[in-house]
Amino acid sequence: MVAPKILVLRVLVRIQALELGSLAQLVEQPTFNRLVVGSTPTGTIMNFPCTSCGSCCRRVFLVNFFPREWIKKDGSCIHLDENNLCKIYDTRPEYCKVGYKLKESGLTKEEYFKKTAMICNHYMQQDGIKDKFIPLTLFQSE
Repeated sequence: MVAPKILVLRVLVRIQALELGSLAQLVEQPTFNRLVVGSTPTGTIMNFPCTSCGSCCRRVFLVNFFPREWIKKDGSCIHLDENNLCKIYDTRPEYCKVGYKLKESGLTKEEYFKKTAMICNHYMQQDGIKDKFIPLTLFQSE
């Protein structure tokens, strides 16, 4: 196991290509902090570093199995609040969790999260959100 301080240092080194301002904003995100808190084996990511931008929850109309009664006219989830947070986060269904298709994907956790981050970044770019991009270097194996 890697000590928390060492893990934080490794994550910071991995995202050294970011501008310092972007890094400060990213590290302030609550889910990013969950990523680096605690011990984890080298080369693994505990949680997906969600930035709570709301871009995915504004596109639930794209998911064919998403409950139609949960989709607003604008295509977003009825449980997305004005702060881009889920009103039912603690009891949200499995398909609302980033890793719900991980096992059947045939990918490693890092590969799966990297592909998911690429989609997130694309959605954020479409939404004009430029200060919350997820650095893909987080998902490089040791």
